[in-house]
Formats: sequence, structure tokens, C-alpha cells
Amino acid sequence: MNEFDSVISKLEYYPTKNKVITTLKGIKKIDFFKPQTKPNSYKLQIKVNAILRAFHIDFKVDVEIKTLTKPGDWAAARAAAWAAARAAAWDAARDAALDAAWDAARDAALDAARGAARDAALDAAWAAAWDAAWDAVLDAAWAAARAAAWDAAWDAARAAAWDVVSDIMPGKGWKRNPYKLLMDLWKHGFYVCGVTQDKKFLLYYVPKRRKK
Repeated sequence: MNEFDSVISKLEYYPTKNKVITTLKGIKKIDFFKPQTKPNSYKLQIKVNAILRAFHIDFKVDVEIKTLTKPGDWAAARAAAWAAARAAAWDAARDAALDAAWDAARDAALDAARGAARDAALDAAWAAAWDAAWDAVLDAAWAAARAAAWDAAWDAARAAAWDVVSDIMPGKGWKRNPYKLLMDLWKHGFYVCGVTQDKKFLLYYVPKRRKK
């Protein structure tokens, strides 16, 4: 039995089925928090600018990059992620995007079939991302690292849920799946904190160890 059979069955007659399944399979393959060399800040700024546009955020932010090398860094990253989640602009933008997708699902089918498919995709993506992200921090004894897996899983779940209604979102003014753009950062190993109160887009990463 395919672990995504429930989603497949609920999306059987919808044009987004293949996109959703591709997203779910891709989430399972993500190597969360993988060590990397020093990121290119210029390229990251371009990615972040695209993310802000996708979320309909109309102000500019500067990318700020920090490293995860010890337990205290993970705790700082988690605290920053919580603070960003409570920051008015970032919180409102994420909520607006998710609400738009939820509304689209309700509008798409009076029998709630699309909504059921969306919920199934949300659950499947969360489970897949949680497993992958949890494995990435399994050796970490500190709670902050495990909390990072939770954050990653929720962004992945929202990306998949959005894909369920991605065929009708452009007509509602949403050209791109903003959560999928966020997932691209997670996929490259970043801990994505988001927009802070002082208009920074904060990212953490695990630096590769130099060979002795």
C-alpha cells in the first residue's frame, strides 16, 4: 500500500493530483539541516525577494545568515523563529496566504471534496517532513533542535496543502505557492526563521566541517 494512497484517492479527479504527489515524495527526500559551505548571500537575497513577493509582502528586507554549531545556536534560532512568527508583517502574510488557499478549497467544491483532499495532503506532508526532519536532529539532545523539525514539518505541510488548489490560485491573485518557495530554503539545509521585527530575513545553517 502506498503511504499517499489516501491523498491520491481524494485527488483522483483533480488536475493537481500529480503535483501534490510529486511534492509529497520530494518532501520525504529532503535532507534537512544538512551541513553546507558558506552560502552565497547575493543568491539568497534573490530567493528571499521572490518569497516576499509570493507572500504579497511589499517591503524589502535584508538577508541575515547565522550558523548552527552548538546547542546554544539552536536555542537562539528557535527563539528567533518564534519571534518572527509573532512579528506582525510576517505573521499576517503567512496567515493571509494560508487563508487564501483554504478559501479556494471551499470555493472549489460545495461537496467539500477538495477540502478533504487538502486536509489529507496537509497531514501526509506533515508526517513525511516530520520523519525526515526528526531524523536529521535525532542525535541532538537539546529540545531546540527537535523544535526545528516541527517548524520544518509545518512549512512542508502548508506547501503540499496549497498545491491541492494550485490550479485556481492564480485566478485569485496568487501566482506562486509561497510555501513551496520557503521549502526550497529548507531543502538546501537552512533553518528558516523568517522576517524579524527589524526587517531582516533570518536564516541559520550548519557549516561543513573542514577536513583535517
